[in-house]
Amino acid sequence: MSGLLVMLGLGALAAIMSAAGMPLAPVVLGIVMGKIVEQTLMQSLISTQGDLLAFFDRPASMVLGCLTLALWGGVLIKAALRLWVRAAPRQAQ
Repeated sequence: MSGLLVMLGLGALAAIMSAAGMPLAPVVLGIVMGKIVEQTLMQSLISTQGDLLAFFDRPASMVLGCLTLALWGGVLIKAALRLWVRAAPRQAQ
């Protein structure tokens, strides 16, 4: 019975997100991969004794990490600038 309720709840969430124009793929990936990613992250943190910089030891992981941070930063800066421009008083021409 609980599986049926979960299915109905996720179906309702998908319908609401679809009606709002939001993509469903990130939610599906999060539901499917969430537990696996969390377990793997915990194993990695235990093996490195909680050192987050160990993820950037190798050049390939360093490049991917920097690209990820740059993309996140770009999105955040773009959103902040959009809000700042929208909030700025409009000058009469």
